[in-house]
Amino acid sequence: MRQRYRENYERIAADHIAHWRATGQNPWQPDEQVRATNDSTAALVMRHSRPGDFVLDAGCGMGDLLSRVTGRHLHGCDMARPYLEVARERGIEAVYGELERMPYPADHFDVVTATDVLEHVIDLNAVVAELLRVLRPGGVLIVRVPSNEDLAPYLDPRYPYFFVHLRRFDDAGLRLLFTRVFECEVVESSPSWNGVEVNMVVRKP
Repeated sequence: MRQRYRENYERIAADHIAHWRATGQNPWQPDEQVRATNDSTAALVMRHSRPGDFVLDAGCGMGDLLSRVTGRHLHGCDMARPYLEVARERGIEAVYGELERMPYPADHFDVVTATDVLEHVIDLNAVVAELLRVLRPGGVLIVRVPSNEDLAPYLDPRYPYFFVHLRRFDDAGLRLLFTRVFECEVVESSPSWNGVEVNMVVRKP
């Protein structure tokens, strides 16, 4: 299954980049949503970090989020190699890695972000544990996920990709995940793009 999962996301990345290079647009989200959601999360990164801090975007894609962040050491990790090429073109130190086992030492980053990622992963708890492992004590994890999404379209046999969104989130569910399962402090939570997505900032003990 892992091999099929990796190949699935290599194909998604290749299709995404081909469409973006041809049109300048995201094939699955309107430009307004891409801008608004990334701007809102980048503002959180800037507010919860200081110049010179080390920031990791786990599941960085093409680097849309980190390209909006300045004055920090920017790192990205993704399992889809086509995305890494674009992220590096944008000045991000991006490396290959699966989010269950990223190639970084423990307690390394001041801020870790995972945007439009947690709904995709197979083992949610393993990924969150790894995000927190590479985050220093007292550092912040910033996640963004779709809110109360209808998942039925991803079950349609005509949908072009087998693995896409695998779970639904809401604010309460995220709070329970981070406070009960991982014993973190929720610093703030806010809707993004008319409530379609939610940003949450949590602090590692």
